[in-house]
Amino acid sequence: MATDNSLDSLVVNTPISREPLENFTKSLPPMGLGYICSEIKKMGKTVELVDAFDANIPVSEIVRIIREKNPSHLIINIFSINQDIVFEILKQIPSSIDIIIGGGVRGIDFSNLLIENKVAIIDGEGEVIIPNLLINGLPDGLSNILVSKDSQYYPESITEIILDHSFFKNDPQENKLGKRESYLIYSRGCIYSCTFCGSSMKMKKVPRRIRTADSLLEEIKTMQADVEHIRFLDDLLIDDSKDIENITHVMSQTPATWSGMISILSVKKASDQELVKIKESGCSELYFGLESGSVKTLKLFNKYSDIDDVIQQMSRVLRLGINAKVFLILGAYKEEIADLEQTYNFAHRLASLELAGQVRFSPFMYKAYEGTQLYNRIVAEKFKDRQSVSINDKIDSRSNDRAQFNMTNGNYSNCSVDEVSDFINKILKLNK
Repeated sequence: MATDNSLDSLVVNTPISREPLENFTKSLPPMGLGYICSEIKKMGKTVELVDAFDANIPVSEIVRIIREKNPSHLIINIFSINQDIVFEILKQIPSSIDIIIGGGVRGIDFSNLLIENKVAIIDGEGEVIIPNLLINGLPDGLSNILVSKDSQYYPESITEIILDHSFFKNDPQENKLGKRESYLIYSRGCIYSCTFCGSSMKMKKVPRRIRTADSLLEEIKTMQADVEHIRFLDDLLIDDSKDIENITHVMSQTPATWSGMISILSVKKASDQELVKIKESGCSELYFGLESGSVKTLKLFNKYSDIDDVIQQMSRVLRLGINAKVFLILGAYKEEIADLEQTYNFAHRLASLELAGQVRFSPFMYKAYEGTQLYNRIVAEKFKDRQSVSINDKIDSRSNDRAQFNMTNGNYSNCSVDEVSDFINKILKLNK
């Protein structure tokens, strides 16, 4: 039974499957939604976060929760790979609830949503525009709102946007090393234009913004006292010497170890002294989106493609005793068996480096995200119906402990799904 709408805003992190996934492992907190919750709370309004992805609950349970809580506003994210699921949820909630949709909205056709609710679709960052909508109300019908860098609702500075970690049930949580891990974001945006990347697509028209060291230290003080490791969830944590100075300055003042994403080109332009500084500030692991060992695929992705130099730069990091997590994508557009073999051989070379730091691999099957450069090329060259690329009803469960990361929305390579999966599993076996 629905209650009265004393709850102003219910924020929902949506799942990727209609039913609970088997072998579901721990997920990361939805930081973007957490920032929105934090800003709504600052307004003095009531807000709750339901992380349906982390809870691994079915669509029917999500609908039941929304109906029971009956908020004035439902704030929900959507992505090309789960748009059918989100539409299914929205079509079952009371028409009295105003709906704000964010996330990966670009490229999604909302014309067939066909509900009576007021619906605002936010293309861009929501921390400023959403509180404004809660105060002034949503326009009638369905409205599209673009938050570009020229918008009055664009957060020019992210220094004052402090995350309230209490909204997350999975923060802190125990990581693979048994340490209590919490999460932090230092920057927004990425300077690179990888053709497969949704973040690159969203952020390429806005400048990369960073927080001050004092802002990071203030947020770290709000974390639980037993946090032993801080994982930065930036798309690109370290780009240049300024980032190295800021991050090492902050993390040298906390007993926690830390990890985060860095580009191989950032390592290439860093001095040996700067890499030592990273290590001495408590860095235990750096994440690298190396993506492939195929030069053809790396050029398709608009990634750095000098494989020998990548090995050399990785060795500089590993010699210092900093571990590395390497993300790889297999089954990219028009990939052949030879490309998969080159990626496996590349991973094997990295795994065979006998240095102080260890390498672990996180390989995935390529997914075509709507709105990205590569997606648009796939549509132009191979598909007449754009919606056919967005079907998300195949979950690869062959890698048993990674069910939520192994979904597929189509196979665009010249290999079979089984062949791609076999190489993924071979690379996983390289992990020590």
